Amino acid sequence: MKEFATSKAGVTLADSNLKLQEIIKNKPDRVAIYRGADCLFPQISCAARFMTRLRGLMFYPHYPNFDGLLLIPCQSVHMFWMCFPLDLVYLALDGRILTTVSNLAPGRVGPSFKKAVAVLELPVGTLKNYQIEKDEIFTIKSVI
Repeated sequence: MKEFATSKAGVTLADSNLKLQEIIKNKPDRVAIYRGADCLFPQISCAARFMTRLRGLMFYPHYPNFDGLLLIPCQSVHMFWMCFPLDLVYLALDGRILTTVSNLAPGRVGPSFKKAVAVLELPVGTLKNYQIEKDEIFTIKSVI
């Protein structure tokens, strides 16, 4: 696995920027997300292309068979044409969680954050089950 973001022990902001740019450039289909040494989500689908970000999870009748969807680059999301609610995690350049949104309902619009470079869409209840909170740092690695 190749590391793309930074951990708490971390990398400088400039190094982190290059690694997040690498995700955008390479457009991997899947990534894994870690909190420290723990892999929280081994199968995150990555939406780094315009059309995959645009479609997101719209029109799916239920949550698909993967851990989550990472929209990158992304500063906000909408829930139009969605059939189920989502938990959201807004990520900064260094992998830090800017904010979380629990149970955003279909038809709603999530908050917008200028400092966000990615938004992680997760099944409802994931934030609570994994105790994901603001200011934690996630590491993102490609899945080969």
